[in-house]
Amino acid sequence: MNIKKSIAGKVKNKEVEVFLLENDNQMQVKILTFGGIIQSIKIPVNGKMTECVLGFDKVEDYLSEEYREDYPYFGALIGRHAGRICKGKFVLENKDLQLSVNNNGNQLHGGVEGFDSKHWNVKDTFSDENKCGIVLTLHSPDGEEGFPGNLDAEVTYTLNNKNELTIDYKAKTDKTTICNLTNHTYFNLGLNKGETVLNHRAKVNSDKYVPIVDCIPTGEILDVEGTDFDLREFKTVFENLDNSFVRKVKESEVAAELQNEDGSIAVQVKTTHPVVHLYAGYYILPFKNESVKMSGKNAGIAIETQGFADSLNHNNFEPTTLKADEEYKHSTQFKFSF
Repeated sequence: MNIKKSIAGKVKNKEVEVFLLENDNQMQVKILTFGGIIQSIKIPVNGKMTECVLGFDKVEDYLSEEYREDYPYFGALIGRHAGRICKGKFVLENKDLQLSVNNNGNQLHGGVEGFDSKHWNVKDTFSDENKCGIVLTLHSPDGEEGFPGNLDAEVTYTLNNKNELTIDYKAKTDKTTICNLTNHTYFNLGLNKGETVLNHRAKVNSDKYVPIVDCIPTGEILDVEGTDFDLREFKTVFENLDNSFVRKVKESEVAAELQNEDGSIAVQVKTTHPVVHLYAGYYILPFKNESVKMSGKNAGIAIETQGFADSLNHNNFEPTTLKADEEYKHSTQFKFSF
């Protein structure tokens, strides 16, 4: 196991550090301190290092104008609240709250400047014979993007020799707020061939999905039986897949899987989060940046483990409320097979 630190470049007049995690099987993961971004996940295939996720080789390109115009959040940590909140409004402890809005009159992924666009602090790094990793922290002040309470978030990335990348999320607040953290990495297990993910196969161990209208949850939780969203057996990824599935398996069991066309590369996902959201990158634009690995429609598929989007506006959704005497704590594991 090995961990190396270097300077990736400069964003918002501040240096961005990149941490390279590498296990004994030559699997490599790069983490940026800007946005907590997973910049790269590489695995050895037939003697060559194969990239598995979307992103930019040049850190400055994460703030390029064309990328931010229809922003797909490549690899970034998402907070305070993943998903859309309808009109940025909800009721918390009998008070009407208005958040910032940044997506067609709604709030998406934490607002105008969410956790994805912040410089995270390095609290710790660690390495032993079985694992290595990095601990990142971020302070979000009371009122930021409209959210009540000072929130302190901590995210730990760990790579082990079982080819498992684990993301542990923690947060505490001094006032009742809402909190829903995730990571927005887009996987493409055929990047070395320049293929989209429309030849990938996905499986989700869930019999319930959340329908949406204009990207906002309707509040229903419906059976997948007889629908395009029945992914209980492997199914080819379709271009407009963009839905939440309610996890029904135990935290120790596989909640979702993704395979390349011939099944030679696969990712299994386990999580404590109640929801697994799959988004097949339907709206990703073709970026002209020279350092982009791949872009355009269906260039990657995001597997976002999280709480329910728009949770407080629907009584039948598990709430994402976090109180001052509680700790937000969730974990997601991505296990690579190759």
